[in-house]
Amino acid sequence: MTLDDALADVRIGFLQVEFAIKLLSYCEIGNVDPADFDTNQFVRLEQGSLRFPAGRFSTQEEIVRAANVAVLLATAGSALALNKAWDIAGIRPDPFSQDSAVRLRTLVYMVRCAYAHGVADPKWEARGDYRQTLEVDLTTAPLKIDLRELDGQGFDFAQLGGHAKWLEICEQSIATLAELNTAASARPKSVSRRTAIGHSVRGRRTGSPRGRRTMTSPDMAALLDLLDRWRHLPSYRLEPRADAMFGLFLPAALDRHLAPREIVVDSLLIPEFPLGQRDTKRSDKADFFAVSRDRGHAFLVELKTDMNSLRHVQEHYLNRAVDRGMAALLCDIRSMAKAKNRRARRKYFHLLKAVAELDLMILPTGLEDRIYGSPQGVYECIDRIEIPSALPDIEVIHVLPTAVEGMDCIDFEGFAAIVEDQGEIGRLFAASLRGWSGIKAGDRWPDPAPAD
Repeated sequence: MTLDDALADVRIGFLQVEFAIKLLSYCEIGNVDPADFDTNQFVRLEQGSLRFPAGRFSTQEEIVRAANVAVLLATAGSALALNKAWDIAGIRPDPFSQDSAVRLRTLVYMVRCAYAHGVADPKWEARGDYRQTLEVDLTTAPLKIDLRELDGQGFDFAQLGGHAKWLEICEQSIATLAELNTAASARPKSVSRRTAIGHSVRGRRTGSPRGRRTMTSPDMAALLDLLDRWRHLPSYRLEPRADAMFGLFLPAALDRHLAPREIVVDSLLIPEFPLGQRDTKRSDKADFFAVSRDRGHAFLVELKTDMNSLRHVQEHYLNRAVDRGMAALLCDIRSMAKAKNRRARRKYFHLLKAVAELDLMILPTGLEDRIYGSPQGVYECIDRIEIPSALPDIEVIHVLPTAVEGMDCIDFEGFAAIVEDQGEIGRLFAASLRGWSGIKAGDRWPDPAPAD
């Protein structure tokens, strides 16, 4: 689907909102007579006729109620279409962004999430980084909403300032996306349309450490250049330094990798996820832990930046975790949280909260007070942590410079193809990924290509 197609869907969706609201207003003032409307109706169709009996809309109240539902469904459709248009443009939601367009996009995403969990009964869902106040610059007046306060509440357009404000959000989104679309059309054909929309290219990295970069102030390109150079040194470990970069884009990479199975992962990842060892109080670690949004699948993600660092022992404890199942892993974490050291307990509390945000635990009331206040009864409180009976299956996915036959893998080239459309940081990271997969640590760098 192109952005032009997506914007056409948005316009159709908001026309349907207009129609549904007009229909509701006509019903409310009595312009739809139940005696005329509520009749037996027979519709003859080629693939099977339909019959709708009388008696279902016999009063004005029933007609108005149905018209209200039509408005609800139309607005839900408009939210899904508008969110899809921002997706096609390659602009991801970011609650920390200071860019007005990205904040607008983030608001649309939050409305879409409310409807995604129940079209007939939408509810706000603000997890992780989204639990904060979101300010959006609109033409008439700035909009400020506290997502922490709204989390879990029923969604109502009154919380945005009414349906008029939603239509303004739509119009401003269309105008912003159309402007970006026009700018992308003017780019050279060698630049992909989505990449041109998703970020502004402010320079090209060489990817070679041969020349030392002159920095007026450090930036992301400078950071990645350091990683590119230092990974060739004898004792330097690239993987623990680059894991945050991988974590930044891993949800998008997993979504693309799992798309044939129609699995979408939650944006909340847990790094260094503990896997309890047999007959000890110690644990091994999975580099990342992810869960699908429908909570039907869990993924242990093993990251390697050097193929030589693949170890049989790691494969063994990852496969053992899969065999033991999610319930056993969560019970181990609950036990680990009963650490004697108060500082360690506080760190485990943050892990427990992250697991609970993924709906895999239910923390008892008062646990946080015992963790940070008086510790009396803290172990008994930890024991009251509930683990749901319905838990996801576990799978292992590897992120490797080169795919290995027999492993479920995302290789660096595939990862780069996904992240290069994710803003300027993604473009820079993609260049490094291709260098890390194409040139082994310690190898001689090829001579740089001549300048154009």
